[in-house]
Amino acid sequence: MLSSAPLAVVFAFLLLSLVTSPLAAEVSKFCVSQVSPKGLSPGEQRGVEISIRNLGTTEVYHVAVEVVAAVESPIKIVGATRKEIGTVAGGKEASVTYEVYVDKGADVGVYYIPLKVFWNDEWGAEGELYSEIIYFSLRVTGSLKKAELEVLSVETVPEVVEPGETFSLRIRLRNVGISDARNLRANISVKEPFMPVGGDVEEYLGVLKSGEEAFVEFNFSVAADAKTSQHVFELTLRYEDETSRNNVERKKVGVLVRGEPSIYIQEITLEPSTLQQGSEGIFLLKLTNVGSEDAEDVRVEVSSVGLLSESYYFIGEIPPDASETAAFGIYVADDARVGRYALKINVYYSDRFGKEYNYTRIYEVSVLEKASPIPLSYVVAFLIITIILLVGIYFVQRRGE
Repeated sequence: MLSSAPLAVVFAFLLLSLVTSPLAAEVSKFCVSQVSPKGLSPGEQRGVEISIRNLGTTEVYHVAVEVVAAVESPIKIVGATRKEIGTVAGGKEASVTYEVYVDKGADVGVYYIPLKVFWNDEWGAEGELYSEIIYFSLRVTGSLKKAELEVLSVETVPEVVEPGETFSLRIRLRNVGISDARNLRANISVKEPFMPVGGDVEEYLGVLKSGEEAFVEFNFSVAADAKTSQHVFELTLRYEDETSRNNVERKKVGVLVRGEPSIYIQEITLEPSTLQQGSEGIFLLKLTNVGSEDAEDVRVEVSSVGLLSESYYFIGEIPPDASETAAFGIYVADDARVGRYALKINVYYSDRFGKEYNYTRIYEVSVLEKASPIPLSYVVAFLIITIILLVGIYFVQRRGE
């Protein structure tokens, strides 16, 4: 049987080993002291304040927390999962707030979310970095009786919105939630190429009961140089639910602006500028697109009576602010009628949606009589000189007799 002295030695050794063992030294430094609110409902999003307490007796530094919930968890953190706290004294608390969203299909129950805490035992970079994972709990309390707004349709009046025009944007809403939406306000964002007509971008709708529908309407003008595009507006809906809690929903609505090409004849050139019987030349048309969209399949037809060697010219595509030239050869027959001729110019083109356009212009040219090989003035001068010579010869012969 052992004596009391050896037993005392063994007891002292065991006690010393417990005090100096790593297990005894690694006491948790932090715990979750409070969570507010403690419960959320499916489909709800709100701020949750989490308080942690320093369980030690000494000050710790560079404290930070990070939520490390599993991807499949119905509890979602909206925004950054890591938050910096700073210094926490021994025995004191610190709080952070996370924006938390609960999936609509979340099961009722208590969920434990891991929260990783980081800290240093000394100020600056010299201190040792520690970390541990603690847990906070949130209770999912069942279906939330809330309003929920849905955009059913978006239409414009007129149906086709064109650059340089004004239009009305009508949006049909329905409350598909369980609760009424009270003090409902609809606000729409506006940016170029649109401008509100009358400066009103917000409409007050009042109460939209569960299952009911309502229209909200805004009036806009479109810049004349707006390009064909699907423009997106952000519709912001603000309202109160049955608990008088403020809610904000943001929806995207689209408006198609359809620009148009516009071709006109900028310049007409006739070379030579004067046409005569039996002459040849060239007829040039400079076409410019002053519209906001590409003109496609551009072609020109010129109708005349016996002046042009061809009557059709294909150009193809003319982008906005660009020009192309159509050329037609001219041949005037020797026996062509002298006088004025009307050239009917037809320009045909389409836009990228297949819509057809045309432009018509009348241009007159004059055909003069074919000029003599010898200028008339030369003929007259020759005749005068001939007559003078003949008269002179006559008088010389008379004097000689």
